[in-house]
Amino acid sequence: AVKPEHRRKGITSALLKSIIDKGFNETDCDQAQIAVVMGNEPAINTYLKAGFTHHSDKHSEAFQNVFGTQGMHLLTIPRIQRP
Repeated sequence: AVKPEHRRKGITSALLKSIIDKGFNETDCDQAQIAVVMGNEPAINTYLKAGFTHHSDKHSEAFQNVFGTQGMHLLTIPRIQRP
């Protein structure tokens, strides 16, 4: 999480781009993926802006009971689709 006084300055986007670039440059993986808690719209929007797309959802009653949300979204970005 980013402290409120440092939000909306592009810090998270820059860090995310750097991490994705490093991962693709140093491995032969075809894609990167991340799981995001359903309802965390700021995080989801950040990942979508970085080029991730929605892949699938994981719903779990146990997850709901513990974390108070239905589950996770799986987002992916292929090696070739980087802004």
